[in-house]
Amino acid sequence: MPQNDSGLYILVMDLKKMHVLTVGKLGRAMFLAGKYLYVGRAKRYLRSRLARHLRREKKTFWHIDYLLQHARLEDIWIKPGFVDECSTAAMIQSDGLKVSCPVPGFGSSDCRCLSHLFYFSGQERMLPRLCKNLGFEKVKKHGDSL
Repeated sequence: MPQNDSGLYILVMDLKKMHVLTVGKLGRAMFLAGKYLYVGRAKRYLRSRLARHLRREKKTFWHIDYLLQHARLEDIWIKPGFVDECSTAAMIQSDGLKVSCPVPGFGSSDCRCLSHLFYFSGQERMLPRLCKNLGFEKVKKHGDSL
């Protein structure tokens, strides 16, 4: 993947216990223990963005940075060249899986989506199928480097 490529990415995270976090200007929010899926976009430098998400030590800039301080990043899926994260978020919500948007506005402060963060309750094994069906390819699983 060229260093300046654009694209979408999906982060699959596991939060081992419930946390109440302050998420930037969104304020305090409760995150239940379980699996989370986050849809993000890099207009350029996709690989650099993903490497940043993998780092534990960083300034909190994006909403996802606050959650990644506590959640384990398990998988990364990408869709190079595609930058419409809102349609991907809408497809996740309409896929028929039991998902919830735990924090309204999370990752979606620059659009009209309810959220770009989704909580999966008891359907973790369906996440790879969902990502593949949306046209994403896995580039990292827990323990791998980019």
